[in-house]
Amino acid sequence: MNKAFYIIGTLAFEVSEVDTYEPEVFGNTNYLTQEIKILKTLSPQNKMMTLIHELVHATIYAVGMASQKEWNNEQLCEFMACHGTHIIANAKNIMKDLGATNNDK
Repeated sequence: MNKAFYIIGTLAFEVSEVDTYEPEVFGNTNYLTQEIKILKTLSPQNKMMTLIHELVHATIYAVGMASQKEWNNEQLCEFMACHGTHIIANAKNIMKDLGATNNDK
């Protein structure tokens, strides 16, 4: 199984692919074990999108905002302005580490 690591602040999340998951679930972030798991059988485009989704969860947790259940438009925009480039860059690196390919640049 290929693995990669995503680091934000002092937290390191282990990212790995899994063969099966619950129906309709493409990925999962476990804050307690600091693991991100992505469904291995996804297309490269869906894998990248799912990975970014899970990295956003991990980043929200790492910066201490996981307890904030509702975000207004300005808060969401500010979060993405501060962390979006880091999340996307790491997603691209993790895709390479996992051996996945994605034609989206």
